[in-house]
Amino acid sequence: VRRDGSAAGGAGIAGSPQPPRRVLVPSFVRRTLGRSSMAAVANAGTRDAEVVATLHTTVDGAPGATARRFRLPVGTTRRIWADFEAAFQSLGPFEGWLAVESDGSPLAVQVWEVGEPAALQPRTVAAFEGLPDAAAANDLIVPLFRSAQRGVRARETLSTRIVVVNPGPSDVEVTIAFTGAFNDAASPVCRGATFHHPPTVVPAGGRHVFRQAPGGGHNVPTNCFGSARITTSGADERVVAMAYDATAVDGAADILLSAFVAQGAGEAAGQVAMPLWRRNHVGLSTGIQVMNPGLDPVEVEIAFSVTDPRSGDSRAVTGCTVCQATIEPDDSVNWWPPAVPALRDGTFGGAVVTADGPVVVLVNDYPTADRGGRRTDPATYLGLAVP
Repeated sequence: VRRDGSAAGGAGIAGSPQPPRRVLVPSFVRRTLGRSSMAAVANAGTRDAEVVATLHTTVDGAPGATARRFRLPVGTTRRIWADFEAAFQSLGPFEGWLAVESDGSPLAVQVWEVGEPAALQPRTVAAFEGLPDAAAANDLIVPLFRSAQRGVRARETLSTRIVVVNPGPSDVEVTIAFTGAFNDAASPVCRGATFHHPPTVVPAGGRHVFRQAPGGGHNVPTNCFGSARITTSGADERVVAMAYDATAVDGAADILLSAFVAQGAGEAAGQVAMPLWRRNHVGLSTGIQVMNPGLDPVEVEIAFSVTDPRSGDSRAVTGCTVCQATIEPDDSVNWWPPAVPALRDGTFGGAVVTADGPVVVLVNDYPTADRGGRRTDPATYLGLAVP
């Protein structure tokens, strides 16, 4: 982000987990839906590392693996680009996931999914961070799902796709429960209701894409959004997941795209910081989704601060009459700065959510206006737990 808060591009904002020796990338694709993946692998340790990057794809209905080995000196980064990596060329177009492992030094991995060049066509871009191997769990939180939610422009709808990866040695049964948000923008049949995707077996080393758009094999109604929970049938059956959040016109190809990883239910926190929000600033406004993954209702409050673009100083926002809420278990609440009277148009800043129980926060920096005749892709990130 530049000094004035404007985005340098429509990718994403990464978290900063402790770098592990083994990192999982839930989605890694080549020339699929007009996009290919690129992963930047950094040596975050104090000695050189021998790294093995293993691509897992499904061939003839069974998971297959292709490995790429390389040496990574201290303080360096190695790019793995699906389009040009020699080890992957013979596979042609593919959809898969990546496991990156070192022989000792911890690794940090950031992933971009970039549209292929096309004449007179803008290229969609999404970004997300690789997940530590320890992030695999039997209970994962997706703070925001959408099923053909109405967009900010006519004929535009937003839908998510949730990618679940089973990195373990045995098959896993996965169920996703969706809770519609109590929000006037959602259809009446969506608000506060619970919906499901039927149990689905994800094979060992395999991956499954759950689509929330109409016709995705679930009972979620149209123009519905809220939060989702991914569970497995056993405590020792652990998965990782990420979500694509796509805007389309009349159900066609993605015209805007962002991505974020699912968070373990145990990672929810009572105080969560958000480094950036906007209200109609440089063509972007920010949706803030707060989910309660616990068993009891929680009282939450959001505190905004506004940044002076000239000095970089921030001041607290006072007089907010819509900054408190009660969230029921598995439910969520959304703050949209254009609907917060205490925030002025053209402003940006940071925010902190405080709750009397653990919550998960997702921030979605969404384009509401053109800049130079085009809209940038959204930037989506999980709020940062405050110790």
